Amino acid sequence: MIVNRFQVAAILCVGLSLNGLAQTASDPPASKEDVERYFQAVYSHDMLQKMLDAMSKPIHQMVHEQCAKDKD
Repeated sequence: MIVNRFQVAAILCVGLSLNGLAQTASDPPASKEDVERYFQAVYSHDMLQKMLDAMSKPIHQMVHEQCAKDKD
C-alpha cells in the first residue's frame, strides 16, 4: 500500500497540532521562589559535575599509569 505525500503531510500536521495543544498549560507562571529553586538545583548539579570531573581525572591517570606499567 503506497501512501502519497499529501497523506503523510496531513498526518504530520495533525500530529504536530495535537502536540501543540497538549503543551498549553493552565499552570500559573513561575514565581520568584520557583525560579530561585530552579537556579539552586542547576547550580548544585553544576557543582556536582565539577566535583566528579575533578575526582575522576586523578583516578583516570592512575589507571592509565597502571595499565602502562602492566604493559611493560
